[in-house]
Amino acid sequence: MSETTLAQGLYSPSLTLYAFHLRTDISQGPEQTSAKADQLWEQLVELGNTLQFPALQDLKQELICYQNGQYQPNLENQLTLKRQSLLRSNQDELECNPIAPIGSADIKLSSFCPFRLHDTYAVDLTFSCNGAIFLEELEQLNPKKLLLPQHIKASIGQTLLLYGQPLLPTDNEQLQRLADDCVAQLLDNQIQLFLTGEGKLLGNQIFVYETLEIEPSKRCHILVWFINPDTTPTHEQLTEVSEQLLELLCAYHKILYAYDECQWCFYEAEKLYSELEEDIKDFQIIVSKSRPDRLKKFKQLLAKLPTKAIEYSKHLRDLADHETTIVTNIKNYESRFKKLSELGDDNLSFLKEFIELTHNKYKAQIQVYRQHLEPGAKLFQQLIDTVQGMVAIDRAELEAEKAELDQANEAKAQKREQQLERVITLVGTGLAVSSISTSVMPSPSEKYLSISKDNMASNFALSFLFDVVFHLLIGVIFAIVMGFVIYLRNAKTVEN
Repeated sequence: MSETTLAQGLYSPSLTLYAFHLRTDISQGPEQTSAKADQLWEQLVELGNTLQFPALQDLKQELICYQNGQYQPNLENQLTLKRQSLLRSNQDELECNPIAPIGSADIKLSSFCPFRLHDTYAVDLTFSCNGAIFLEELEQLNPKKLLLPQHIKASIGQTLLLYGQPLLPTDNEQLQRLADDCVAQLLDNQIQLFLTGEGKLLGNQIFVYETLEIEPSKRCHILVWFINPDTTPTHEQLTEVSEQLLELLCAYHKILYAYDECQWCFYEAEKLYSELEEDIKDFQIIVSKSRPDRLKKFKQLLAKLPTKAIEYSKHLRDLADHETTIVTNIKNYESRFKKLSELGDDNLSFLKEFIELTHNKYKAQIQVYRQHLEPGAKLFQQLIDTVQGMVAIDRAELEAEKAELDQANEAKAQKREQQLERVITLVGTGLAVSSISTSVMPSPSEKYLSISKDNMASNFALSFLFDVVFHLLIGVIFAIVMGFVIYLRNAKTVEN
């Protein structure tokens, strides 16, 4: 730094933190709080503990959303306005006291205002100094760098506004170098910011710095507003700017947050779309397989397709919700921009450019995302319906084949049963006839073999064998005749 730079500084500077944190997660249902809805308040309490600052240490006792030190978001149900203070006292500001001296001046937490804006928690927190601060002392407005995003962890985003009057007269070129030096004093050496815009607000020069960080909770956004003694804003003007700027920055960060979420949704849906293309290729291969293999593979495919289809549809739904968020908040942004424009004949191009960026890039890009992804939802359903249809056809054919086979087996079993019954009938008939024959002619051997009763004892074996065979033969003959009669009757029945 040059000697002039070393002597440079700000008179009555202030550093304001505008932080915005998601309170309500619409994807979980109406008025459902997000998983880390209370994180902003917890971080501010931790800030108070680190700085030994009672007003922040006891913050939970002052907020209506806490009871006995526990976060109770349902206690906010009494709020009726779209923008409402969260202090129990119904005041916008929490009474604050000085923190630590800097030279002849004291740095103090001059204001702390916690709000709920629609579905978002918002904080307006200002450190200020009543006196002059040299440039190398400016970092003490950001004690221990605790106002940076990595410590505040506001999910939607945050902005730091440095306000002050340069100690030495400066031209426009020198003002920009001073702004660069001021920003460097407020940040860690590891954070690299870029000047992205400049203009005038209430007739005073303002510079805009941003990091290239994509994640909203890590993005650093700083406004440096230098005041000229000849155009010093009044207290009423500063109050009006503060109110409008809070809601404008809230809309600004919500648009960036929603667009970041859109990109994430598109990325996740695109992965599912790529997997769908692979599933379609697998489907074309499976179709050519044999029916048992095809059914097995289709079952595996159906086990994962519905889950993927639901996830895909959720990403499309979230994409539409985030688009609605952007459309709503760009209207809010334009409304606040218009009110700031009415405060004076200023150059607010650094704010207006964001309106054009939102319409020309963010909204247009989301339309491209949706047009690319929407056919995928129909393709998912078509593939599921097709697989289910083919599974139903294969199962129907299998059931028909099974029924036909069962019918054939049943016919065979019935035929075997009939044959068994016929055999039993014939055997029974033969035995019955043999029994009758035995009663009618007990000893046919006497007649046909001429064996007398006197010789019966010596020829017993031959006589007995002949008698048995004779009677069995008679039964077999009758059984054959009976079988032939049954055959003719069955044949006639089949013919009729």
